[in-house]
Amino acid sequence: MRTLQELITEVYAVLRDERREFVTEPMVTAWLNEAQRDLASRIPDLVTDEKTGTVGEDATTYYASDGITDHAADKILVPSDLTMVKTLRIAEATCRFVDDEVFDSYLESVDTVPVAIICRIFGVQVYTVAHALQGYERFIEPYSDQTSNDYIMRYIRRPVELVDPNDVCEVPDFLETKMVNYARSHAKGQQGEDSQRDYYMALYTENLPSPPRGTSVTRPGPLTLAYEGGPFDYEYDASHRG
Repeated sequence: MRTLQELITEVYAVLRDERREFVTEPMVTAWLNEAQRDLASRIPDLVTDEKTGTVGEDATTYYASDGITDHAADKILVPSDLTMVKTLRIAEATCRFVDDEVFDSYLESVDTVPVAIICRIFGVQVYTVAHALQGYERFIEPYSDQTSNDYIMRYIRRPVELVDPNDVCEVPDFLETKMVNYARSHAKGQQGEDSQRDYYMALYTENLPSPPRGTSVTRPGPLTLAYEGGPFDYEYDASHRG
């Protein structure tokens, strides 16, 4: 694993900027971190982590705009670095993630959920108890209420940003060269060398999966639950199951 300073040195090895004034080190650092994030978005499971706790453990911290309603009372606060949940187990039961429409249909009905626990991820603005806006947070809401039950969540996260010269890159060794070429491409573009910019970007993208398009998926899926057909449903409707 190379340090940030070692990666920066490799980038400058092909640049005509000995005094590092036209292409500055902060610019190169920003490009290297951008490359880390792009690699993490393209390659599933590049960096994974685990979080444990109890449902509703952040209940005294996050409130709605009225300063009274507690968003986290029966929910799990999503880690700020999460990109996708791999698995979530509450009270030793595996949770199944569903869309809002499916979740609300069971929330508003008296029908039994056909799996142990269903969950959804949603984001809201959160406030302090004094009605001061605190920021935007994402929560996992289980159904039914699992307050105070233990959970364990394994998830894919963003790599830690490189800041200090001695910080070590989290991506595997063979991808560090990709990061260097990404930064070289942007540096060459900064110097007006378009052909070299394209050359190093081609080296970066070679054999990499395409980047995700649209909204990033934050939960395993797709999973759809459907009600059993009743006696007054058409035959083809009643036979569909989720």
